[in-house]
Amino acid sequence: IPQLKDFLSEARKAKVHVIFVQLVRDEKTNSGPFKEVMARNKQKEFACHRGTWGAQLVDGIQPLKGEWVVEKNEKSAFMGTNFEVVLKNLGIKTIVLCGGATNICLGTTAYDGFMLGYYIVVLRDLSRGSTDYHHRAALANIDRSFGQVVSSKEILRIWKA
Repeated sequence: IPQLKDFLSEARKAKVHVIFVQLVRDEKTNSGPFKEVMARNKQKEFACHRGTWGAQLVDGIQPLKGEWVVEKNEKSAFMGTNFEVVLKNLGIKTIVLCGGATNICLGTTAYDGFMLGYYIVVLRDLSRGSTDYHHRAALANIDRSFGQVVSSKEILRIWKA
């Protein structure tokens, strides 16, 4: 978390648009396939259920006034949200992603963004997967076929140039 705080501070200094994406689910948004996967994997609760701590943004990692928060109900930030409208209105062509899980939400957002014509950059040191194995595999897949995987230091160096 401290490294992400520092990165956000530097991104803001570089006048980069910061957009938060927040996964929030509830019974109204849990599809049949979602429920089936949860049952098959013997998962009773989902961490990002509306009204629980898991649906909240992390303390200290909060949007500043004027920064966007896109609430999503599915894994991809593009599915059923205004994320693409926000990107287009801000003139964004490259999406720099960090967070989790690399092999689930971050990955599906990267894939969808690429297929919609955005350049994709994933910060390897500010992203996590559901397991280390899945994280490494997702990063390799993104780097090979959907974008670039770099360190946060590399991006900050580019933004400061």
